[in-house]
Amino acid sequence: GQKRFNDAPEGTVAADGDQLIIDFAGSIDGVAFDGGTAEDQPLELGSGRFIPGFEEQLVGVKVGDERTITVTFPADYPAENLAGKDAQFACTVKAVKQAAEFTADDEFAKSLGLESIEQLRGLIKGQ
Repeated sequence: GQKRFNDAPEGTVAADGDQLIIDFAGSIDGVAFDGGTAEDQPLELGSGRFIPGFEEQLVGVKVGDERTITVTFPADYPAENLAGKDAQFACTVKAVKQAAEFTADDEFAKSLGLESIEQLRGLIKGQ
């Protein structure tokens, strides 16, 4: 299922399971590389979607933090020019979000393009 994240209270320290919205710029030996830069990138800590070591080094950040992390691309990384290389990523934390408790309500139904939770329940019963 699709997780929903809401902005965490101001000053919240990011933990596993939280989502960060980050800008990052990657470089190897001080030279930027293709595909190493992103803005407003969502990253769920602990999801394992980024290369090993990336997410772990961002646990404990807060909104507004700037942190440069060093990671090693896996030897079998698909981009041969990056495989096995050490890279630095300058990260800026723009938001810390926490997983929303799932509630089946009108807001959820509207996120699915429906009018209300009653309409959703009607559709489910009709299955």
